[in-house]
Amino acid sequence: MTKWAFIFLAAAGLILGAALALNAAVSTVAGMVKDAGDSARAERDAHWQAEIAKSNAEVANARVQQAEHAAEVEDAAQGKIAQSQRELIEMRKDSDALGDVPGGGLSAASVELLNR
Repeated sequence: MTKWAFIFLAAAGLILGAALALNAAVSTVAGMVKDAGDSARAERDAHWQAEIAKSNAEVANARVQQAEHAAEVEDAAQGKIAQSQRELIEMRKDSDALGDVPGGGLSAASVELLNR
C-alpha cells in the first residue's frame, strides 16, 4: 500500500469512528430528552388527575348538599300542604255546620269563615 492509501484509510477510519461516537452521543441525548419528556408528562398527568379528583369530590359534595336542601324544602312544603288540607277540611266542616240562611245571602258566621 502506498502512503496516501494508508493515510486515506486511517482518515476514513477516524471519520467513521467519530461518526459512530457522535451517533452514540446523539442517541444518548435523545434518550435523555425522551426520559425527561416522559417524566414531565407523567408529572403533568398526575397533577391534572389530582385536580380532576378534587373537582369531582367538590361536585359530589355540592350535589349531596343540594339533595339535603331539596329534601328539607320538600319536607317543609309537604308540611304546609298537609296543614292547608287540614284547615280546608276544618273550614268545610264549619261551613256545613252553618246551614242555609233563610232568604239567601251570607250569615255573619259564614263571613267569618271567609276571612280566615
